[in-house]
Amino acid sequence: ELVRIANGMSKESFKAGEHIVRKGDIGDNFYIVHEGTAQVTNIGKGSASFSLSDLKHGDFFGERSLITGEPRNADVVAKTDCVCLSLSRD
Repeated sequence: ELVRIANGMSKESFKAGEHIVRKGDIGDNFYIVHEGTAQVTNIGKGSASFSLSDLKHGDFFGERSLITGEPRNADVVAKTDCVCLSLSRD
């Protein structure tokens, strides 16, 4: 089972300042940070918003939207040039 999941992952590169995911978008990918750092921002519902610490190698995000189909509940922005491993719902 783990081998099948690993084989389904692909690498995606993001430049510093680029959005990896945007709050409100449909979540169809799960991400693991492989290189660089990213920051979770604009967390919360409606106008409530706060930021979280940096994500680094081995940290992950996007699992809730992937599993539930709910819209993303935060922005994730590459803080440095960043490479993520991505698993699509498909």
